[in-house]
Amino acid sequence: MKKLPIIILLFLTASGYLWQGCSESDCPLSTTSLAHFNLLSSDSHSSVKLTSEVTITGTTVTDVTVKDTLPDGTITDKVVKDSVLTDTIYNKESDLSSFSLPLSYTSKTTYTIHYNEKLKDVIEITHRNIPFISDIECGTMMFYQVENINYTTNSLDSVVIVNPDINNEEKRNFNIYYTIRE
Repeated sequence: MKKLPIIILLFLTASGYLWQGCSESDCPLSTTSLAHFNLLSSDSHSSVKLTSEVTITGTTVTDVTVKDTLPDGTITDKVVKDSVLTDTIYNKESDLSSFSLPLSYTSKTTYTIHYNEKLKDVIEITHRNIPFISDIECGTMMFYQVENINYTTNSLDSVVIVNPDINNEEKRNFNIYYTIRE
């Protein structure tokens, strides 16, 4: 009977530590940093929509480690230098007036806007990567600072940097201007 208060005290102490582990986190809901693009008219600076189907791909160049099987059957790691990695981000989307795209962990990211099989524009963004830790429980995030932008003008007129700081907040970073023919 004398041990009962000690057991209850130990139980309550252990319960208190368990409840602390289930506290709410102050981590942001979105930990992905995206570049936000708005599509605008060159003349009026008003929002425009790309009414035809558009495909947007992202490309980066990096070193890739692959498994290589030797003639004797052993498997080794082989580094393939300057591998081009391409991924479709938007596939045949219509009525686009804005879009958001991820950036590469390398210092350069290239996007291709495919208007149709023959017409496309390429946007190349050079950026500085900034690792960011807000809280050890939240893990790391990658922020970016845009240093330069190059683009083709096959269909678009220009691309303007509005905000060079790209982070996990949803704010406009680039304006893409098009000439609207009526």
